[in-house]
Amino acid sequence: MSIELLYEAILAVERQKNLAQKRKKSPLTSTVISVLVVLGISFSN
Repeated sequence: MSIELLYEAILAVERQKNLAQKRKKSPLTSTVISVLVVLGISFSN
């Protein structure tokens, strides 16, 4: 997995966190979803 893809994944996680805060959803749920997204990105490459 390249550094660029890892960086993109981290940015995506940060965006998800910001969206979750705006929606006032459970932070744990958004964190779990973010981790799954990052893992999905890592495995697909």
